[in-house]
Amino acid sequence: MTYDLEILSDVKVDGDILAALETAVNTSLNYLAIPPTSLSLLLTDDRRMQQLNRDFREIDSSTDVLSFPAYDQMPDE
Repeated sequence: MTYDLEILSDVKVDGDILAALETAVNTSLNYLAIPPTSLSLLLTDDRRMQQLNRDFREIDSSTDVLSFPAYDQMPDE
């Protein structure tokens, strides 16, 4: 299957690492038989992660992972 994968990075990451990450994500989605979808990943540092966590979750500390659902429309509509 084909996936729309976007990998963004605020930090310096070797191209080989980015390629391996893309392969791992595509392989995992295929293995799990996830239908075609879009996925965006942001590789960032603790300072930016803390800012995002504060802005979106109102928790003023860094975290390992933030995830956000993507909806064509809001669930209550």
